[in-house]
Amino acid sequence: MGHNQTFDGSAAGEHVYQVDPFNRFPNQASRIDGVAGDQPLPFDAYVFHGAPIEVPGGSLRFTLHLPGLQAGSQILLLEVINRSSVPGSAWSRLKIEGVHLSDVIANGGVWHIDVEGWPQVQYACAGYIHDEGALSAQALLLTVNMPFRVATPAPLAEAPQHTATDQPSHIAVRPRIAGPQTPSFANPSSQPWTLAQTREPAFREQMLKLGRSEQAPADPWAWADAIILQIFDRYQTVFPKARGLAIDIAEFTLAANILKRDCPLTLLRIETDFAVCFDAGASIDELATRHAEHRAEILRAVNITTVNPGNIPEDFERQFNFAWWVAPKFTTRLDVQNVLHVLMKGLRAGGMLVLVMPFSRTVPVSPEEAGGLTRTDIERLTLDTISHGHDVAQLRFNTSEEDQAFDPVPYALIARRGDD
Repeated sequence: MGHNQTFDGSAAGEHVYQVDPFNRFPNQASRIDGVAGDQPLPFDAYVFHGAPIEVPGGSLRFTLHLPGLQAGSQILLLEVINRSSVPGSAWSRLKIEGVHLSDVIANGGVWHIDVEGWPQVQYACAGYIHDEGALSAQALLLTVNMPFRVATPAPLAEAPQHTATDQPSHIAVRPRIAGPQTPSFANPSSQPWTLAQTREPAFREQMLKLGRSEQAPADPWAWADAIILQIFDRYQTVFPKARGLAIDIAEFTLAANILKRDCPLTLLRIETDFAVCFDAGASIDELATRHAEHRAEILRAVNITTVNPGNIPEDFERQFNFAWWVAPKFTTRLDVQNVLHVLMKGLRAGGMLVLVMPFSRTVPVSPEEAGGLTRTDIERLTLDTISHGHDVAQLRFNTSEEDQAFDPVPYALIARRGDD
């Protein structure tokens, strides 16, 4: 496959150039049958790993073409990695997007991932599918929207590892803010708790990791930490040395799980000129005493910081790879909006935030009677977040009648800091 051939499906007036999508494993099979070699898969989730390229600079669009794609509900993770052209530079993750293959099929078997290209930087695009199930396509083509040259050495001699220099997962901005899909614990988007999710094997697995196997599945708030952990695992957000940011981790089970992954944590206290709005929950000494079994990890890898939303210090901004907050059961949209603003400021470009808030399906008669945020509140939060250049995973609200007995219930909003 020549790397400077024009692809027939290119947009009018724009040249699109083909990249060898199987450069790293040229003779080996892909998770998608019918598109690659006949040798065994290099690893279970492998779909493709394109040739490293160098571009003149500018907006760089990798486009995956999968004509005749046959798939179920699997999620494709599209990743772009980069490194300096200086000899000896290491690869790091620039962006990763998760997309349902059903959306790729609906889009004509085509999907894009965009990054900003710079001279003297090498880029490569790869794809992975961790879900089981049959997959096939007539072909797999990878193109870019500008002339390039294949970087040397052509094969990727060292695969990028998930290190602290990586930037975590990107959640694709969908054409529809809210979708009709039923919430799935195994394949989460922005969504509320449902009883059906507590019956999924993935939910039970995460509850075991949190030491909560005996908790009743019908307790909606037992779901909150489990869905945060599932989202972080699903989008490969938590990796060694990645820095986490959280508010109030008094129960500590989720934090303990993340600390065991060699991730330092910062507990955030948000205060205004008048009062402390949201507290970190305890001092480091109190945490270490309360959770003696994790004392060494707490003293080594946990710290507390205080931020005033009106005067956020520079040494707080863009410092963290991921963040989370489980809001109190009686929290207003304005509270959530203020916390979301602060947490987003702390994230690096590409950093992921999971914010669990109370969600009520009923509209209160008055603000005093509000038991949680309404769908309209969540949609307004989403639009505000997008308007500031960030991404939000598609919203889901579709629930069954058996869930109506619980109100409010937790709702997990997934957001990613934009590349501003």
